[in-house]
Amino acid sequence: MKAAHHRAHRLGIVDRQYEADGPIVATACLANRLAQLDVGSETTVYGVTEDVPEILRYLATVGLRPGAHVTVFEKAPLGGPLTVGVGGKRHAISLELARMITVLPETAPSQW
Repeated sequence: MKAAHHRAHRLGIVDRQYEADGPIVATACLANRLAQLDVGSETTVYGVTEDVPEILRYLATVGLRPGAHVTVFEKAPLGGPLTVGVGGKRHAISLELARMITVLPETAPSQW
């Protein structure tokens, strides 16, 4: 079971939902990465793929937590930051961090 979890994590299908005062829970999901979205996209945060306390605290500080509505306003070229709107404010986050944030698909596949 542990080997299967590590394999799934490497493939990007395991996600960790986080809460400010709660445990980190690993779950399988059909989520996209925030970094993959186009400018103008709107979505909902599902979770984060890393359980580094500093990252989780920062994400909570800017409001990027599960259930938060997010809009992508700008994507800088050449791996630059993304400007996202969450909670009525805009935040620039690194592309690396945006790759760690999973978001729900706008429309679920009909077979699911």
